[in-house]
Amino acid sequence: MHFFVSRGVRVLGRLTAFLRERASEIVVAVDELFSLRRSLVSSLVGRDLSELVRNEYYAEMLLGGLRPEEWRRPRYPLGSLAGFYHEVLGIGVDNLKLLLARLSDGLPLTLATRGIRVVEEETEPLQLIGAIRGYAAEIAKRLGAEGEAARQEGSGPATEEPSGENHVALELFGSLLDALLKTIPPYSEEATLLYAASVSLPVDAVDGDVLEELRGLGAEEKTRLPGCPERRDRCLLGAVSGSVLEHYYCLARAATRLIQDKRIRAYYELPSPLRDILEKLPPETLTDQLLVDTAQYARKTPCLPKEPCKEPPPCLPTGYAVAEIELPLHDVIVELPGGREAVLAEILEPLRPQLCSGLARAALAGTRLQLTYIVKAANPT
Repeated sequence: MHFFVSRGVRVLGRLTAFLRERASEIVVAVDELFSLRRSLVSSLVGRDLSELVRNEYYAEMLLGGLRPEEWRRPRYPLGSLAGFYHEVLGIGVDNLKLLLARLSDGLPLTLATRGIRVVEEETEPLQLIGAIRGYAAEIAKRLGAEGEAARQEGSGPATEEPSGENHVALELFGSLLDALLKTIPPYSEEATLLYAASVSLPVDAVDGDVLEELRGLGAEEKTRLPGCPERRDRCLLGAVSGSVLEHYYCLARAATRLIQDKRIRAYYELPSPLRDILEKLPPETLTDQLLVDTAQYARKTPCLPKEPCKEPPPCLPTGYAVAEIELPLHDVIVELPGGREAVLAEILEPLRPQLCSGLARAALAGTRLQLTYIVKAANPT
């Protein structure tokens, strides 16, 4: 079964161009968002809230959607404008409970906000965006696209301190999300191929020209299962540590994690990348009885493995789990839990769609076969 060969001519030569274009676009989008945030931090942080609420824009930014009646358990309501600036961009107030209690007590806004100061905090979305920017910048640098990113940034929209009712931060964040969605699987063939080649892509899934381009981006035969190289499906590609391909892999995972964040999904209509990948798979790759039975003895987690990236990994939709297990391997005979045995093909054939989507990994550790793959969870949580 070939996943990419039939359209290899169309993909040929596009992988590097795809990465250059996408990485440059992401760098520009992040820099515009961060430029605006720096402007807001410079203008607002440390100031007394009572000085700012006379400005309708700042009042909406810092107070929009707050619920004074919830002062006993103070929080930023999901989907509120104030929640976006605090929970996502890390700009909020230093004593939310006191502010809400004063408003609940009926104090006028100018009095209720007195002595409350604007503060900045680091948030998980900001950390992920910073990591994404780092990966994209390194890809652009390695592929000679730094100048292109600089030109795009110079011609982009101004990110001066905003005024009026137009909350530019929401627009800029939306532009970043659009750029990320164009960069990650399963929303383009290039993205799916690059991601899979970073993990355990069978060599026979791509033709020679595409394979050479992948090698130039940092793919190598990291796993040679019994039968390789005569059986090209037993030779599995993976990303070389520190390569462009590995940087892309970590970028895609951080972007997926960001898109999954419920604090962000409250403001934008977004797809679910991992769910969309899973729904494209043949059903039998998730229900194969041998894989399902083996998974009963595996370590199961709701999220993808972290390595080799530093950021928290994306998590699977409810109803799915990641199974990780090591099995003794004697030539092509695999020892299964419970005293059973199987030949290698009985495992690899149902796993192939997951291997070609970057969801499964197969590796050798001496005489042990290490498997990571997705199963339907018996008891979804």
